[in-house]
Amino acid sequence: MKYKFLNSSILGADLNKKKSINIIGGGISGLMLGYHLKKANIPFKIFEKSDKVGGILGTKKCKNGIAEQTANGTLWCPAFINMCNDLGLEILKPNSESTARFLVRDRQLRKMPLSILELANAVTKCMFPKNNKPETLRAFGEQFFNKRMTDYLLEPAFLGIYNGLGDELSFPGTMSMLAKILNEHNSLAFGGIKNLFNHKKDPNKITGTLCFKNGTQDLVNSLQEYLYKETELNAEINPFGNKTDQFVSCAPAYAAKDFFDDDLRVVLDSINYSSNISMTLFFEKTKIQNFKEGFGCLISRKENIGILGVLFNSCIFQHRVFSEGLLSLTCIMRDFDGSLQEKTDESLLEFVMNDLNKIFKIEGQAKEFSISRWPKGIPLYTPQLYQNWFEINAILKNRYKNINLFGNYTSQISIRGMCTEADKFVGS
Repeated sequence: MKYKFLNSSILGADLNKKKSINIIGGGISGLMLGYHLKKANIPFKIFEKSDKVGGILGTKKCKNGIAEQTANGTLWCPAFINMCNDLGLEILKPNSESTARFLVRDRQLRKMPLSILELANAVTKCMFPKNNKPETLRAFGEQFFNKRMTDYLLEPAFLGIYNGLGDELSFPGTMSMLAKILNEHNSLAFGGIKNLFNHKKDPNKITGTLCFKNGTQDLVNSLQEYLYKETELNAEINPFGNKTDQFVSCAPAYAAKDFFDDDLRVVLDSINYSSNISMTLFFEKTKIQNFKEGFGCLISRKENIGILGVLFNSCIFQHRVFSEGLLSLTCIMRDFDGSLQEKTDESLLEFVMNDLNKIFKIEGQAKEFSISRWPKGIPLYTPQLYQNWFEINAILKNRYKNINLFGNYTSQISIRGMCTEADKFVGS
C-alpha cells in the first residue's frame, strides 16, 4: 500500500481560464486566489457574504501593542515573497536573537525535552526499516521513534499547527514529505539521507516566520485594496444548478456544503473543525520570572496544562508592543469539551494565568489582554479528512465540472501553502 497525494489543493476539474471565475468567500484563500488570477489577467469576481474580507485572519490594535486573531505570520515561499513585493509590503523578519523554540517538560522550558537515553532510543529506532504504513501521526511517532518523543516533541509541535492530537491527525495528511519518502523506502533514515542529497536549497530563502509591521492585517488590507474593484461585500451567491458559470468556493466546508444536495453535501458536513481560542496578554517584563528569550514554547498534554503553547510575540518581532518595558505573550487553546468557550473573559483570563504560572512565576496581573474566539476555528486533519480529499475531488470532476473547492480544509492549512497553490492554479 502506498500513500496517495493530490496534484492540486484546489479540488475539482480544470476550469477554463479564458472565462470569468466567481470566487465565493473573501477569506485568505479567496484573496490569494483573486490576487493570482488578477496578475495572470484571468477575469474573476470575489463574493463575500460579510462586510469585510480576511476571514479569521487579522490583527487587533490594543493599548499596549497588537494582537493577532489567529496566525502570527507565515513561512517563506517564492509565491508569497513575489506577492508581497508586488503589493509593496515590507516583510518583517524575525529577531535573529530570539529564534529558540522551547518545549515544556516537568513545567520547565527546555530546548530538548528528551533525556539522552530517550533521544538515543528514538534515533536508533528510526534507523531500522518498518513494513507497516502508519495512518496517524501518533502511530508514526511511536513506530519510527518512541512514545516519549511523540508525547513531548512530535504531538506538541503538530498541536501548535493543526490543533489536533497525535491519534486524531493523519500522518500522510500532515507530514506529506515524510510519507512520500516512506512510499519509496521502508527506512526513514535511508530515505531521508537520499532526499537530503537530492534537495536543492533556494539561495533566496528567508528562514523563520515572516510578518509585517502591523501584523497580518497589513496583508489583508493590501489584498483588499488591490482587489477592491473585483470584490463584492454583503453578497449572496449559490452555484448549485448553474452549469454555465464557473465557481471556486473558498468558503469553509460547513458553508460550502449548502451549495450541494447530494452525497457531496454529506461529505463536507462531516468535516470536523476544532474550537479555538487565542489570548494575547501584555506584561511588564520585570513581573515575569523563569522566562527565556525565544520564539515560544509548546506544551505536552502530559503536563496537565490547558493551553497548547505560548508565542513570545515581542521577542519574535519588533512593534508587537508599544513600550520596551513590556512583554507580549499569546496563549493558544483548543476547547476540547466546550467548557472554554462558555467561560466569560474574566474567568478565561483566570484560567490562562493559572496555566502560565505553572511555567513562569508572574507577579500580579496582565496590564491588558485580548481574546479571539473561534468556535469553528480550523479543520482537523484527520485520517477521514485525508480520504475525503480524494472523494471530493472525484465527485467534483464527475458531476460539477464548473465548481472547484479551495480552502484550509483542502490539504493546505497555511498561508504559505494556499499562496503556493493559488499561484500554481493560474499557471496550470
